Amino acid sequence: MKVAIAGALVVALGLANASAQTDARLAGADPATCRANESGPALLAEITGFKDREGNIRIELYPPVDGEFLGNSKLLLEAGKDFRRIELPVPPSGPVTLCIRAPHAGAYAVSVLHDRKRDGKFAAMSDGAGFGNNPHLGFSQPKAAAATMAIGPGVTETRIVLNYFHGLSFGPLKGR
Repeated sequence: MKVAIAGALVVALGLANASAQTDARLAGADPATCRANESGPALLAEITGFKDREGNIRIELYPPVDGEFLGNSKLLLEAGKDFRRIELPVPPSGPVTLCIRAPHAGAYAVSVLHDRKRDGKFAAMSDGAGFGNNPHLGFSQPKAAAATMAIGPGVTETRIVLNYFHGLSFGPLKGR
């Protein structure tokens, strides 16, 4: 069961360039997209439930279709599919809010990975994962529809809770 989750949640290598923060609460490749007076579709995601502050945090926007959700980013981009990724080090303290620009307003399946080892791969026994709409995960990845959110023409705000293996389950850590 654990292998199925690991295989299903593995995300393709290749990192987006991250720029310096321009607002203390924002992080990502284009923080300006989430400033109040600037336009353009973007997702502003507060990430909660961290196991610790090690490694990197990654947020990705995928097409809202099973088979493309959590698919190989290189293949998605080669096929002209809507895909975006932001990855940067987890800040040592404070809230973690990521801003990611959407190609256009519409529906996107959203994935977040806490890559504790900074190796670009999902390690089921140590890394955390979260998804748009915070679906219950159990022992399998969510369907695209369960992780799909509508991103409007401006900034859409959301909160995503990370899930980790603990005991015999994969879910949010209590008290985080």
